[in-house]
Amino acid sequence: MKRRVRNLLIWGLGIGSVVLLIGLVRFSERQRLSATCSGYDIRVSRQGGVYLQERDIEQWLDKSVRWKVGQVGELDASLIEHILDENPYVRDAQVYFTTDATLHVNVRQREPFLRVYAPDPFYLDEDGRRLPVNTDYPCRLRVCTMEGKATDNRLAQAFALETLLQRDSLLNAMIDQIHLNRRQEFELIPKVGRQRIRLGTFDRMDEKLANTVLFYRKGMPQSGWDRYAVLDMRYKGQIVAVRR
Repeated sequence: MKRRVRNLLIWGLGIGSVVLLIGLVRFSERQRLSATCSGYDIRVSRQGGVYLQERDIEQWLDKSVRWKVGQVGELDASLIEHILDENPYVRDAQVYFTTDATLHVNVRQREPFLRVYAPDPFYLDEDGRRLPVNTDYPCRLRVCTMEGKATDNRLAQAFALETLLQRDSLLNAMIDQIHLNRRQEFELIPKVGRQRIRLGTFDRMDEKLANTVLFYRKGMPQSGWDRYAVLDMRYKGQIVAVRR
C-alpha cells in the first residue's frame, strides 16, 4: 500500500513538473512575442568586392514589409527572409530575433564573376548564374563578348573558360577579354600586344591554354609583343603564329 502511494506521488510530481515546464515555456514565449523590437542589426558578408551594402538591404525591406517597429510577434522573420532570398543580388539570408528582441539580418551577397555582353550586359556569378548589373557598384571583371544569343550552353562554356583563366596566374593577368563568335569559337584578347589568340571551340581547352602559356613564356620574349597579329591554338600539337 505504501509503495503504491509512493508511486502515485512520484507520478503526480512528474506530471506536475511537465505541466509546470510547459506553462513556463508558454509564458516565456508570450513574453518574447509581446516584447517590442529593440532594434536591428544588418550584416552583409562577401568574398570579393562590394556589390551590396547594408543600406541597400534596409531600403529594400522598407519598401516591402513591416520590419523595424512593433512587437516581435508582429514582425515575421520568415517573411523578411523570403523577401531577401527573392532579391537577385542575395545569395542567401538568415533573419532571427535574439533574446533582447533585436532583429538580426544576415545576408550573403552573390559574387560577380564575369561580365557578359550579348549584346546587353549582365554578370555571371560564382555559380555561373545570370546576375543583373548593379550600376551603383561597378565591378572590375574580365569581359566576355558574344555574337548571337547567350544560350545556357554558351554561357556555361564562357564560365568554364573564365574559371580556367583565373586558375593560371599568367593568363589571369594577361587576358583582357574573351570573345565568342557565331561559329562557337573562342578568341582571347590580351592586355599587352595587339594579337588575337584563337582558341576555336571549347574542346581540348586545357591543352590550348597550356600552349598559350608556353608561347607567352618562351616565344614572346624573343620576338616581341607586337610581332604577331594572330596566335592560332586550334590545331592539335602545334601553334600557328601569323605575323603582321
